[in-house]
Amino acid sequence: ILKRGNTMEITKINGKSGFVKGGTTTGIYTFKDKSVLIIDPGLSSARGNRLSQMLEDSSLRARYCITTHEHLDHFEAYSSIKSHFTGCSFFCSENTKKFLQSPKFFTTYIYGANPHKKLLGNTKASIFDFEIEDTIKQGQFKLSDIKFQAYELTGHSNGDIGILSPDKVLYVGDALFDYHIMKKYDFPFIFDVEKYLKSLELIDVIDFDYCVIGHSKSIYNKDEITDIVSKNKDNVNRYVNEIYNLLEQPYTREELLSKIISDNDLKLDYKEYHYYYSTLGSMLTLLIDNDQIQYEVENGLVYYYKL
Repeated sequence: ILKRGNTMEITKINGKSGFVKGGTTTGIYTFKDKSVLIIDPGLSSARGNRLSQMLEDSSLRARYCITTHEHLDHFEAYSSIKSHFTGCSFFCSENTKKFLQSPKFFTTYIYGANPHKKLLGNTKASIFDFEIEDTIKQGQFKLSDIKFQAYELTGHSNGDIGILSPDKVLYVGDALFDYHIMKKYDFPFIFDVEKYLKSLELIDVIDFDYCVIGHSKSIYNKDEITDIVSKNKDNVNRYVNEIYNLLEQPYTREELLSKIISDNDLKLDYKEYHYYYSTLGSMLTLLIDNDQIQYEVENGLVYYYKL
């Protein structure tokens, strides 16, 4: 364990693979030359500064950085890391790159129009103004002659990837939700439910020993992840079935969301309402594409109902 006081540390998982705790869990792989790969540096310049100082205090340097997807809490800290380690190169998936190069893109598709300032928040924080070294596709890739494996794990977002280290440690970002996240946010943000469920199936068959989840204080072994994958599937399918059953009678999307929020005692603020609204839309897409529900426009409203 490499420490800087009691503020931040790299905890070893297996071989040269480790992690740093935080609101977003950061993956660390240390190369022989004392350079490191950072996976999901996290949110805010303060987080990036603390990571950089920790590395410097341990005679390490950031050489590579990968974000598993395009959500701000997984990449924003890179800006300050780059200012400390100018030779650090950034990698992401092709779809994530599109979002990083268009700061309003994510909020725009959540809102369905040009987002207003209260929803957009700090626009400057969403601007990624550093060069993206390369994009990562599913398959094997090398960093400093060390082989890593990338997996396409889209669903939570449009650009999710998982990274498997040579030590058989799998970093999945938000492609998988931990027990406490499912308990706290059991109607999670999912961009594409069908792809999300397929990604869960892929995680289940990847050959790894340990898994790092984006928002978790624990590291899980293969057997534990099998259970978490199952519970993620059950949670999503429970809501899809709930929506399907509610549509015995016609509901508008807003009425349906209100019913789901009320029946499940979901806590939300203004931003979270739009995240829930987006997840509901993704679940309606799944049901429509599977020919399980239909919709009709009446008196200026769109109603959904079971076939």
